[in-house]
Amino acid sequence: MAKKIKAIKCPQCGSTKQKRIDEEHFECLNCGSGYLLDTDDITINHNYNYNTPNISAAPVNKKAVGIFIAILFFGFVGLMVSGMFSKKDAVATVFTNKTTWQNQTVSQVFTDKNNVLKLFIVGNIGSNTRGYNDKENKKLYWSVYNVSSGKTEQLNVFTDISEQISLGDIALKPLNDGSIYFVFKKIKAYRYDISKNSFVYMNTDLEETIDKLKTGIGSIEINQSYNSLDIVSNTGAKISYFPSTKLQMQYPEKGTTMPNAVLQTKYAVSNSNPNYLIQYKAMHQSGYPAFTKPVFNITFNEKEEPVNATISNQDSEKANVKSHSIIPTKNRMHKLIVLGNNSENVAIAYKENISEGEKYIIQLLDAKGTVKWNLKTNLGLIDNANNVLSAKNELFVTSNNTFYVIGTDVKISKTINLEEITLEPKE
Repeated sequence: MAKKIKAIKCPQCGSTKQKRIDEEHFECLNCGSGYLLDTDDITINHNYNYNTPNISAAPVNKKAVGIFIAILFFGFVGLMVSGMFSKKDAVATVFTNKTTWQNQTVSQVFTDKNNVLKLFIVGNIGSNTRGYNDKENKKLYWSVYNVSSGKTEQLNVFTDISEQISLGDIALKPLNDGSIYFVFKKIKAYRYDISKNSFVYMNTDLEETIDKLKTGIGSIEINQSYNSLDIVSNTGAKISYFPSTKLQMQYPEKGTTMPNAVLQTKYAVSNSNPNYLIQYKAMHQSGYPAFTKPVFNITFNEKEEPVNATISNQDSEKANVKSHSIIPTKNRMHKLIVLGNNSENVAIAYKENISEGEKYIIQLLDAKGTVKWNLKTNLGLIDNANNVLSAKNELFVTSNNTFYVIGTDVKISKTINLEEITLEPKE
């Protein structure tokens, strides 16, 4: 083992500048003398760039080195601590147990027998926990959500459907018999009875009780102009079916006698630009055919002022219309929507002009058109169907799958998104 390592010096002049001849021979570049390496003295020169001048090392500032080491140490500790917290947060996000409604979920607002706002919801549920697998995600659920309390009152899985839904797979609509109807892929029909809070599968009963459907149901759809179901059998037989009365016919527009019809007040939007609010009175009875989308046209004078509303004889007969009139309003209305009505009032939404970026104004009117309140919104789009005005004058409005509740104080009291509703499904 070497005891000492020192620079190789010329024995003649003492210079450390030399040229290596072989493993042991060197030539002094100062005086030209040649000499051998003394291996017993272990004098080894590791610098083979013999043309480089010998520069003495700068003195080391021990205090600066200490500070530098301290900075590195505490920086490393800081990174370790930060990394620990970052990993903890990431794990908490990945493994959250929050289960919510997934994409393509559909809903329908309604008021229950106590005039409480609720949502009937159908869709797949899911969670971002790693333990939630594809099999669970394919289960289809139906639910009733209390808008006022913010609680899910009913949540049940479909035992006969197990697949992820896509846009267009589900049709959902309330009919005037006090029930909400759900049709899956035009082959299965279900009914939710609002008063009984019950949910039943309809196909079996339909096939057993209707002669034309003995061969089985080929397709079933919710009629958008009548409060009925349009059914086609496997042999091509067609019927329009009114579930609450079990009334069936081939053509609902031909109508039938309503034994206990009552005069009801309805509202419609005129087929004109600008739009006008039409109030009409018609004889209706739940469970019987009545056209729900009569078309009203407006006649104008030379000053482009509305004179009256007209309806075709065919629409008038199908809808059982007895009278109609234009509800006077101060503002010109474009893209008018009837949001809902109760026995005293009607809620509407409209735009003041058709320019891009124009937002909706929501109004509550009485039956004579007197404005009870007016609310300017930031909504550029409002759903045409999934809205309701309760008997308490609470207004539920749908825009881009977001729900807004407007209270009697004319303020948005709640904003609801389906994906934010936490669910607790039964395993």
